[in-house]
Amino acid sequence: VDYVELKKIIKQWKGEKALIYIDHTITVNPLNIEKLLKIVPSNWIIYYDISHLQLFYFSHIFNFPTHKNFFFGGTTHKTFPGPQKAIILLNNKRLYTTINKEFEKTISSIHTGSLLALLITVIEMEKFGVKYAKNIISKTRYFAKLLSDELRLVGPLPHFTNTHQICIDVPNIIDVTKKLASVGIITMPERTLSGKKQKGLRLGIQEQCRLGITKKDLSILSGIIISCVNNKKINKNTKNKVRALAKKLNSVHYVIH
Repeated sequence: VDYVELKKIIKQWKGEKALIYIDHTITVNPLNIEKLLKIVPSNWIIYYDISHLQLFYFSHIFNFPTHKNFFFGGTTHKTFPGPQKAIILLNNKRLYTTINKEFEKTISSIHTGSLLALLITVIEMEKFGVKYAKNIISKTRYFAKLLSDELRLVGPLPHFTNTHQICIDVPNIIDVTKKLASVGIITMPERTLSGKKQKGLRLGIQEQCRLGITKKDLSILSGIIISCVNNKKINKNTKNKVRALAKKLNSVHYVIH
């Protein structure tokens, strides 16, 4: 958050009511919401889309303040698994009533099938969520350490990440993305946190953690990614390694059997 610019905006609009909507696709560190709330006027509302970090808040790895002018929500399928659904959480009854009335007007069906699937996921995350979340952060940091030996990672030290994401500064992002795809690793170029306008690699292994990826697997995977980023020669054996990893990770963990 650029607090210098934020203070200018607050000064300009202080007499008005406002909604601050926060959303970010690059999230190697949770935002300091407490700091934000100390600066923002108490009659302004802050909404934080926590889609990427939802499991970490659900399992209390991260914690939110309880201010009445702050609420949050997000979708599944990033760190919190399950069907395509979303949730909004508030601790302000008046605000809840206002939003709920709008939902009743605009939503024609609650889609019972996917709602039941979400219920099962919530039960599983209540039971296994803390263990799963800690595994994600631990494995992601380990993966980041392996990658940082030869690549330029962007993120908070000493681990380069405090979440499920890893950011790598890559000068030739289009070529690297194509090379990774050619061996079976699909990535999405994203603006990194380096302050440059160029894009880099954003990696997340939360789903692989749920499928049981090991440190040995991550060592193999990091070697392949390093080779692709550093433009080393790729052969058929490299593709076979990726296929073997994908074939191995075929059992979902942290579930109720």
